[in-house]
Amino acid sequence: MKINPGIHPRAIAWLVCILVFWSSLSGRATPNNPNTDWFKEAKYGVFMHFLPGSAADLEKTGKFDVQALAGQLETMGVKYFVLTLGQNSGYFNAPNAAYDRRTGYAAGERCSKRDLPLDLYAALHARGIRLMLYLPCQTPNGDARAQKAFGLAQGAQDQPIDAAFADQWSEVIQEWADRYGDKVSGWWFDGGYEGVKFNETIATRYAAAVKHGNPNAIVTFNPGVKVVHYTEAEDYTAGELNEPLEVIPTGRWLGGSQWHALTYVGANWGQRNTRFTGEQWARWVRSVTDKGGVVTLDMGPDYNPETGPNGTIGALAKEQVAQGVAIREAVRGAQSKPAPAPARLKRAESFLGIHFDFHAGDDCTEIGKNTTRAMIESIIDQVHPDYLQIDCKGHRGLTSYPTRAGNQAPGYVGDPLRLWREVTAERGVALYMHYSGVWDSEAIRKHPEWAVINADGSTNGNATSFFGAYDDQLLIPQMRELAGDYGVDGAWVDGECWASAQDYSPAALKAFREATGISEVPRKPGDAHWFEFLEFNREAFRKHLRHYVTEVKKTHPAMQLCSNWAFTDHMPEGVSAPVDWISGDYSPQDSVNSARFSARYLARQGKPWDLMAWSFTIAGEKFNGSNQKTAVQLEREAAAVLSLGGGFQAYFTQRRDGSVRLEQIPVMAEVAKFCRARQAFCQGAVPVPQVALLYSTVAHYREMNGLFPRDLTRLRGTLQALLEGQQSVEILSEHNLTGRMAEYPLIVVAECDTLAPAFKDDLVGYVRQGGKLLVVGGGTARMFSQELGVTLDGPSTPGYLEQAGALVETKNPVQTVKLAEKAQAFGRMHATNNLNSPFQAAASITKLGQGKIAATYFNFSQGYIENRSETSRAFLNALVSELFPKPLVQVRGSADVDVSVNRVKGRLAVNLVNTAGPHADLKAPIHDSIPPVGPLQMVIRHPNKPAHVTMQPGNQDLPFEYGSGEIRLTVPKLEIHDIIMVD
Repeated sequence: MKINPGIHPRAIAWLVCILVFWSSLSGRATPNNPNTDWFKEAKYGVFMHFLPGSAADLEKTGKFDVQALAGQLETMGVKYFVLTLGQNSGYFNAPNAAYDRRTGYAAGERCSKRDLPLDLYAALHARGIRLMLYLPCQTPNGDARAQKAFGLAQGAQDQPIDAAFADQWSEVIQEWADRYGDKVSGWWFDGGYEGVKFNETIATRYAAAVKHGNPNAIVTFNPGVKVVHYTEAEDYTAGELNEPLEVIPTGRWLGGSQWHALTYVGANWGQRNTRFTGEQWARWVRSVTDKGGVVTLDMGPDYNPETGPNGTIGALAKEQVAQGVAIREAVRGAQSKPAPAPARLKRAESFLGIHFDFHAGDDCTEIGKNTTRAMIESIIDQVHPDYLQIDCKGHRGLTSYPTRAGNQAPGYVGDPLRLWREVTAERGVALYMHYSGVWDSEAIRKHPEWAVINADGSTNGNATSFFGAYDDQLLIPQMRELAGDYGVDGAWVDGECWASAQDYSPAALKAFREATGISEVPRKPGDAHWFEFLEFNREAFRKHLRHYVTEVKKTHPAMQLCSNWAFTDHMPEGVSAPVDWISGDYSPQDSVNSARFSARYLARQGKPWDLMAWSFTIAGEKFNGSNQKTAVQLEREAAAVLSLGGGFQAYFTQRRDGSVRLEQIPVMAEVAKFCRARQAFCQGAVPVPQVALLYSTVAHYREMNGLFPRDLTRLRGTLQALLEGQQSVEILSEHNLTGRMAEYPLIVVAECDTLAPAFKDDLVGYVRQGGKLLVVGGGTARMFSQELGVTLDGPSTPGYLEQAGALVETKNPVQTVKLAEKAQAFGRMHATNNLNSPFQAAASITKLGQGKIAATYFNFSQGYIENRSETSRAFLNALVSELFPKPLVQVRGSADVDVSVNRVKGRLAVNLVNTAGPHADLKAPIHDSIPPVGPLQMVIRHPNKPAHVTMQPGNQDLPFEYGSGEIRLTVPKLEIHDIIMVD
């Protein structure tokens, strides 16, 4: 075609566009079609014969791991991928109503229920890789029913076709073309042989069907093993070659078609081995593409996850991928190498995360169906977390990824875990697993010999035995799979200490008798040796934890592991296993009080730590997200954690297909902003010793009738009253305090009936050396009666506590007490609700050596939890003030302020957390506002006048006065959480 040089260039461009468009409608190709420009620039791609041949094979289409394949293609620098829709067997990798209609097959009988091309497109498009499709030019010749339905002769061989057949087959082609539209960039039609009477008319009709869905799609028809311009309907040459290395084009175009060759990397089509070296392939592909040609390389898919290198259907052999990398480096150059993934923070360095889980069950048949790159990126873009923590195995024991080491859920669409790992790695976000450890119902169903045996001889349906093979045969192999095959950063192992149960299996009882010499095994509380039996089982849990953590780290030392609630207030003892951090998910209901307690215990355990909030309450429907907490609720819960120096995460549920409810993420995005604003003033904070509240390991394990249950009623009310008196309190066990008692101006031992004699002696020595000790409750006082100088005659009925002219009834009986001369009475406990009724001392204070010891003769905690009496709170804090009159920080103006005094990189940081409002009201668990408190008058004792005092975040200068070692200032208003920084 000659063009008049006088025509304007823009008109020429329009004319070309019109010709291309007209050609696409007619099915005829435009010579030197510019629609092939992208193809030429792509240079090379990969072809896959993924051809199910039976109903069982068709199920593998549903398990094809599009993300694993897409990642491999990206590694090889591939810019397009060709998938076979189907070939001779009559089974296809995508649904097609036109085919089902014509053949009479039911949906899903021959055409996959999963739309594999659509899922592939999503995975490929995110990586800049185009999708192309393969079809035969004739009906599957291995399916006589299909041949007959389309009017062809029957037989397992190529059958002659004509225009009437082409019209019918075009309906099938167009069904796919219209559905995929511009998601499919090209088509490669096989079997267009002269021997089956393939001709220009048929080619034109097929091309028109393809371009009905995407006018810009490119198409070719295979005449056999040769590179030729074959039909006027083709845009590029089919180019099938068996021996390719000597075939080099002279230029880009061949008879108006883009020069293209298709050959196989393995010994034959669809094979997974290699026949040439990577250098040979690289040299040939470079020679072809330097001349403007395009090369497509056939590589074999993994059909068997038991033997495949990645353990996933659809993945390519690593040897072939390595040759693809060699081609990439030769053709695209060193600059084509994928950029190294950003560094990810270790858990010890992390501050903020999100937790997702859904405990996959029998109803989970399409896990991964709606898990997309865009979904994961949206979470990261909105929240900017340091880590994501997602489900991989819940308490039911079924995995939400296609494990080879354990028990799979019923169905997957690809491998969503691989996608989570790829996206998080690309974005520099760590990925941790939610994994149910001791609790694994499915493992027990399949291996009842792995279960705990209950006291009545029945099999425990949930708790696995520490004396069985579960750890070595399932838990450890699965952890290694997660670390090795998926490269996850770690696991937050749930269902551990708190799900453990005492074990009466023969192996457990044998070990118990050998370890203790006790022959008669107790079956219930009160039986002889009940405590010893519980202690034996507790140690069995510790051994289990040490065993699996150690074994996983032998092979995968970078795998970071945490056992949920181990070495926390659920298990108040020193850390005795090589866990990388400690963590727990506090109460979804009374969350502020729960977080207050747990954070104060974890802060001194000597390990990096974080706490998890539930983003919803469990009042009403538990997991459907309808009872979502507000951002301000979660911000205050976060403040209770951050103010003690911990990391924060929040728990959101996943749908039953594993996807995330993105509509809930903006709430977390707001919470994340709140947390990040405080990170510089909270992360890594170390508490300044002020008041220590003892959480006795010895007493706890003596009082509990299970392995690791938690009953905090003896402590929580006392803690709350102290916090609401603006005391800066830490919660510590014996191992935290031993050798460090002198650091604390005041130690409180509350409602604890048992102490180890040596520890009790240490406490008395602490007092004699100048310490101040407050014991709360008659039972606790009895242990220190000699030091207190009192005689306790026994409990009487509950009394009425007097404070500042007001009376409040105590919850528990009062110990009748007689004070010796050295004991100073403090407060009054009346017999009746009458200020004129008989009374005794409610408490006493006694000098002992250089220090003081005080006691209350009634239990305080439970009564305060139930009525939060201002009278009770005032009494307790008045008693504390007698012992500890000048704390480092004093705050006046509201009882609804928690004070935590820390040092952050040497700077003094005073955290103020607003606890106002009905946060403990279980009948109204959702609230969208928190009433501000203030003004607050503060005294901060400091040896020198500071250069400045600021309120953070916001770097607001606070006016202050300084004199006699005291900073005096006013905080006008406290919304949720502010930090006073003293420099």
